Amino acid sequence: MDEIESVVAGTGIREFGFVDDDFLGKGPKSKERAAIIAEEIIDRKLGITFSIEIRADEVDQEMLRRLKEAGLTRVLLGIESGVQRQLDTYNNI
Repeated sequence: MDEIESVVAGTGIREFGFVDDDFLGKGPKSKERAAIIAEEIIDRKLGITFSIEIRADEVDQEMLRRLKEAGLTRVLLGIESGVQRQLDTYNNI
């Protein structure tokens, strides 16, 4: 958060993308990290907007609500096919 705060102060940029193909991740540590990020953005009154990438099986409505309060504006949702033939086709592209 220190780096984001520095960028905002030094450049005025207020839109960020967290480039992490699994922002919410599996397990309590990943969710804890997401909660800490949201709280820091709110507590520091950074006034930023940001996007995240998550997997479809990790959608957590309460966490997304909190992240939205912090400035979340876009969620890139990873969706995979449940059909093995399609997965094999994608693998060969």
